[in-house]
Amino acid sequence: MAGGKKFTLQSIRKGTNVSSLSIGLILARFAQRGLLVIEIIVALIAVFGAVLPYLLQKNKELNLKIAEQKREAYASFLKNFTEIAVAVMHDEDVSGKDADMERMLARDQLLLYASDDVIKAYDAWVRYADTEKRDFDEEGKLVSLIFLAIRKDLLGKTKVTTEHLDNLNPFNRG
Repeated sequence: MAGGKKFTLQSIRKGTNVSSLSIGLILARFAQRGLLVIEIIVALIAVFGAVLPYLLQKNKELNLKIAEQKREAYASFLKNFTEIAVAVMHDEDVSGKDADMERMLARDQLLLYASDDVIKAYDAWVRYADTEKRDFDEEGKLVSLIFLAIRKDLLGKTKVTTEHLDNLNPFNRG
């Protein structure tokens, strides 16, 4: 209210009921609000400018840590797998508490870090190995699928096929 009279934007435009001092006050208030909005925007940009790169860096570090743990899990699994394959090829005993513990720990790491495709390939091999059928060619193909899934998980993609892995598979070659 200016001098007891009500003023509006419309009255400002018409120039009625409002003194030049009142117009100045109104414009000053709009300017203060505008500056406040600008300050808020600048503060938000500064926060996002500082926080976003930090979050992106932390995400990158986490992904690198997971990738390293994944490589370690696969290395542990493949080492255990190879040790057992060699023992079986030489008719050595692969049972016992320690052997079972190593096998289970390697498998647990797979459950934590392996891709869905690796877990599915491993599951298909174990289910087949648990059946009464003993077709080593089929079992070798299933193991090659595990190796191929591991390669794809670690490398993102691969041009290698199961046929390329046949000579590396302990079921096909000693």
